[in-house]
Amino acid sequence: MLDNQQNNNRAEESNPPNITDSVQITDTGIITDNTTNDERSVSAKDNTVSNIDTPVKHSNYFKVFTVLVIVIVLVAIVSSVATRLLSKNHSDPVSDTVTVSATEEITTEESVPDTEAPSATEPNIVIQDEQLDVLTAEKATYKDYSGTIDSSNESDSYTFTPSITGTYCLEFFETQADLSFSLVVYDSLGTELLKRYTVSNGNPVNFYVENANTEHKFVIGEDSGSGKYNLRLWFKKAKVDISKAAMINDSIEFSGQVNNYSFVPARSGYYRFEFREVYADCSFELAIYDHLGEKKKERGAVGNEDGITIKLNANEEYKISVRQGEDTGPYEFHIGHQTETMELKVVPVTVTDSITFKDQSNYYEFSDELKSGTLTITSMNADTSLEIIAYDHLGAEVKHHYSATNGDSVDIEGAIRIEIAYSSGFGQYTFRIQ
Repeated sequence: MLDNQQNNNRAEESNPPNITDSVQITDTGIITDNTTNDERSVSAKDNTVSNIDTPVKHSNYFKVFTVLVIVIVLVAIVSSVATRLLSKNHSDPVSDTVTVSATEEITTEESVPDTEAPSATEPNIVIQDEQLDVLTAEKATYKDYSGTIDSSNESDSYTFTPSITGTYCLEFFETQADLSFSLVVYDSLGTELLKRYTVSNGNPVNFYVENANTEHKFVIGEDSGSGKYNLRLWFKKAKVDISKAAMINDSIEFSGQVNNYSFVPARSGYYRFEFREVYADCSFELAIYDHLGEKKKERGAVGNEDGITIKLNANEEYKISVRQGEDTGPYEFHIGHQTETMELKVVPVTVTDSITFKDQSNYYEFSDELKSGTLTITSMNADTSLEIIAYDHLGAEVKHHYSATNGDSVDIEGAIRIEIAYSSGFGQYTFRIQ
């Protein structure tokens, strides 16, 4: 029996237990290799493999390598994201939100600023309307004369001294309708300025005084019938300077009346002279003369909300003449002034300006032609539209939009000068160039 036990021991010594490599990554990162085949059979949730008969040494090394690669990749990704977040926080106010999912997918959501909105440092220019005067002219003055003409051989003579060169008027009023008279006006040299043989009630006559501040005379004689008369002499009004006025309240009070205004433009450009608040049956003749007396422009039968737009030279004196046309009455005479050209030094820029009169044009200039640029119009009244013209350095049009409304954009590449002009309606507008 002892021999049999010895034989068994020798057999065990010649056939040692089959020990294989079992790789485990511990919390301390130490790899252990001490598992026998008899201890290899464990459950799948322990992440070990039941492999009693088949060698698995190389397969386990591959798993170790795969795990290490995944760890390295995750570390690299997290490091990259952290660096990017730190860089964004120091250099850019835009916030990045980074989410790492359980499947190691990375998504980035960036809050991008609105490129259409003006930045905090972008110039925002608000152009105020020029402060101009509102004037009220004095009414025309007159003097009344009364007398009686009983026969053809009788006449009445009166003298007066006109203070202003211009048109005067003689008019019978509150006189019998069946009476008529003759009228003759003489200047200080005895020259006849007016001669009418038949003048009756409500039929005014005009004469022109050349030599002011000298004594003049008019003579009333009998023409048809005899009786009492009432005669009114209307005097010429003094010229009013409206160079710094936005509007003047004035009136036409007698037949043939002419109101004159002096106007010296502050800058060259287009000016508008327009009537408002005019009676429906009333109209005027409007004329503009240069400093030499040459008529530059005129219009007849001008009524309410009508007038003249004209290009004038800076610092030259012009005479504006309003003559009685149909009937008489008060009026508002509005003057639209050319605005100063605005220099735009940087782009992008936002500008707020206004259109206050018909045919108005506002100008804006850059220091050099724009290599690129878009002009967008906003903040206008619903009934307003504007004409937008872009010019190059030679004055040639590079873009022309005839009726821009809210939200319209115009490509102004190559422009050095922008004109924004009246098309319809009035009021403020805002444009942005970027």
